[in-house]
Amino acid sequence: MPMSMFSWGGNGTTLTRLRRNKIMLPAADDGEPDWAYMEEHSQMLQARQVFAYLDYLEHRK
Repeated sequence: MPMSMFSWGGNGTTLTRLRRNKIMLPAADDGEPDWAYMEEHSQMLQARQVFAYLDYLEHRK
């Protein structure tokens, strides 16, 4: 599902369109969403952004 579906312009996003979409999540062995994996992955992405920003600040001179 491309994120452009939820951007401004065009047809826009409606509650009906949102309800029709399915969001795929990583699942644990029991079929439930793997919340621990998603939290770890989110933290890794956030840390990557922080380190990229710190690198930018260090080399912008």
